[in-house]
Amino acid sequence: MYAFVVVAQEFSVDVEVLTAPLGCTAILRCLIPTFVRELVRVVSWVQDPSIYIYPSLQGDGKYHLMPTGELFIHNLQHSDELHSFRCRSMHKLTRQVVISNPARLRVNGLNPGLYSPNIVEHTTHVSVSQDEGAVLICIAQACPTPAYKWYFNNKIEIVPVQNGQRVRILGSILAIEAVTTDDAGDYKCSASNVAGETSADIRLSVAAPLQIEIQPSILSVNMGALAEFTCKVSSNGIQVNTPHILWFKDGRQLPTGRLEDVLIINRVSRENKGMYQCVARRPEGDTFQATAELKLGDAAPILLYSFIEQTLQPGPAVSLKCSASGNPTPQIIWKLDGFPLPSNGRFVLGHYTTIHGDIISHVNISHVTVEDGGEYDCTAINRAGRNSHSARLNIYGLPYIRLIPKVTAVSGEELSLKCPVAGYPIEEIHWERNGRELPTDIKQKVESDGRLIINSVQKKTDSGIYTCWAKNKQGHSARRSGEVNVIGKTVLLYSEYFQQAFQIIIGCRLQMGTKNVY
Repeated sequence: MYAFVVVAQEFSVDVEVLTAPLGCTAILRCLIPTFVRELVRVVSWVQDPSIYIYPSLQGDGKYHLMPTGELFIHNLQHSDELHSFRCRSMHKLTRQVVISNPARLRVNGLNPGLYSPNIVEHTTHVSVSQDEGAVLICIAQACPTPAYKWYFNNKIEIVPVQNGQRVRILGSILAIEAVTTDDAGDYKCSASNVAGETSADIRLSVAAPLQIEIQPSILSVNMGALAEFTCKVSSNGIQVNTPHILWFKDGRQLPTGRLEDVLIINRVSRENKGMYQCVARRPEGDTFQATAELKLGDAAPILLYSFIEQTLQPGPAVSLKCSASGNPTPQIIWKLDGFPLPSNGRFVLGHYTTIHGDIISHVNISHVTVEDGGEYDCTAINRAGRNSHSARLNIYGLPYIRLIPKVTAVSGEELSLKCPVAGYPIEEIHWERNGRELPTDIKQKVESDGRLIINSVQKKTDSGIYTCWAKNKQGHSARRSGEVNVIGKTVLLYSEYFQQAFQIIIGCRLQMGTKNVY
């Protein structure tokens, strides 16, 4: 389950008091700023110091908090002026509770005597969703207190509204629970006493509930490609046009600037991965939302930063850095002249991943010496591919050749062997095998950078001891030997066959319900 997170909006509320004569009804209204009005509801009122009044269709006689947030105080007395009232409001999404400053009632004069009803407060248009509750309000000031009657126009005739299982007439309030589309229409409330009668018209609109979904619900896109989500809104299986559609990513509203049912993301990057919400809001204030996920497909590594060739005197510290992006996050492998980095205390290798999923790797060398020179290579690898960069680090000094580890080549394939030479400048690099300088045939080639390439190596003719030697202009030289072992393809084929057979065995045991696989 994914949490729906929004940014908190600071707001304050105030209280409006509609005063009334002695013995009549006063109305207190919580004033909510327009920019959050659709997302904030009144949850209760507080009569100081600590008497809480909660919404109810029936009220408790003296106090009646409407589901719409207004507080009615019936049968006003002068003693009611001694109390102060505060409204408590809550943001629907952030759950932030804001309490107003206290407000006091003002009762107008003495008993006003006899006068006919005057409707001072009534709802003109109520819009609710199907299966929700509807409250129609019609407040009249009069003395004596007026009697109320309610009527409904069923498009054939105007009929009195009767109390029933879902319908309650509470004087100036008509409450309908679990409304249906049959309840929609025009209502009339009538208030009368011995001094006269008056009436008001109220319209009730009932909207069927919305079903909302994002298509597709899970979308996997390669980095750099286009992603598209469509927000489908329907009611009773029929697609509807909803004017207010907002898009959110990981709980934050997207700055689209327009209200669209289609969200298009060009050139998807790692930052676009995550959860997306489509929120449809109707004029009635109710909201509906659906969630979809954008996943990143595999992407081969791309080198974002790489080091350059440097030529230095021995002594200073050197830092070589590579960074790469890709999906999944690649790993970076370092080599020096094709072999693993020397394992000594002057070499420190570090890696870390940024918040965007990029990998940054560096090699720090303290107090470089002549033997640290050579061609450094960083290779970023993930399951989608690899990407490499290499550059030389030249350290002035006499020729020096590092240890050449034992090399294994595969029969019939190409062998590429780099002479791990250090020192700068170097004039010549040569290779020998069994005392004979290479190349000795057309399969062999020695590149200008000292790389030995042998095409289609064979066990009998190409296995053995190879010697690399280097010389500078002054005639100083260095040499080092290493062993090359050529193995047949049959060994690899057998190994691959064994691995495949092992995977088949594991699959069979899992299908048979065997938990322990060896």
